[in-house]
Amino acid sequence: MSNLEFEKPYTLEQLVRLLADGVKAASDFCVYTDEYELTGIPSLTCYLAGYPEIDDDDEELYPAFVRENNLELFFYGDQLEDVVRNALTQKANASASEIIDGINWYIKSDTFIDLA
Repeated sequence: MSNLEFEKPYTLEQLVRLLADGVKAASDFCVYTDEYELTGIPSLTCYLAGYPEIDDDDEELYPAFVRENNLELFFYGDQLEDVVRNALTQKANASASEIIDGINWYIKSDTFIDLA
């Protein structure tokens, strides 16, 4: 099984399906997009890149790829993995749509969705 690739475009649906299938990134990641929306949709184009660093002035310094492509932070990778894992724990055959609903619920309420 290969790893998720940094700086490669994925749709949110593709990313969710890969994570649900157990594909991992080689290192910690954040999900960035140039089409920032307040909610995720299956066709949202996403890119993986590293976490922002904090400078001496407490300013976030985003990875060069993010800055050069004017990307916006959409979701932290560890939280995304948690949302996917939680959905699959509740419902082993959760669809990508249900998991994306879980992402949107988490963005809105900072808690996991109840799929029961």
